[in-house]
Amino acid sequence: MRIPRLARLIAALAVLWALPAGATSVIQLSLPAHLAESTAVVEVVVGSAVEALSPETGRTVTDRAVVVERVLHGEAPGQLRVRQHRSDEGEQRYAIPGDGRLVEGQRFVLFLTQAPDSRWYLTALGQSVFAVRGTGPDAGVAQQLGGLTFFDYDAEGRLAPTTPTAGPTTLGELRRAIVGGR
Repeated sequence: MRIPRLARLIAALAVLWALPAGATSVIQLSLPAHLAESTAVVEVVVGSAVEALSPETGRTVTDRAVVVERVLHGEAPGQLRVRQHRSDEGEQRYAIPGDGRLVEGQRFVLFLTQAPDSRWYLTALGQSVFAVRGTGPDAGVAQQLGGLTFFDYDAEGRLAPTTPTAGPTTLGELRRAIVGGR
């Protein structure tokens, strides 16, 4: 039985209405899809941040310096800046719900996209950020999924809420999955 377009629209709006406030709705990316969308996947140590007013949007953006320790996929320079549409200082603090939080001095694995203007961005908000805890291949990794509500396509091709699938839990597992996921 084919569902009329208006009924599908009403159902989609009902799903969106039921979403928690302060969450960003995203399509869950499989590792191959995440790699296909990313210019590079890198292990980094996060450096300092610089906030500035974006002439394109008139809002504050944060450019966070990162030192690339290892490139796992694609190509990236040894140092780069990751731009995020957020402000962590001053009176008007804001962030996109579900965006990754990069903390100075901490290690991460980042899935990055380089825009035509040469700026680097997280490919898919917090889905693109794996915090690294510890050292070596047995170091724990945790994806930053807070503030995200996930959807995927069901058997009929409709968007439906889903629970994110568990990914690698160690740096070694994540490295192998990325190298093997090309």
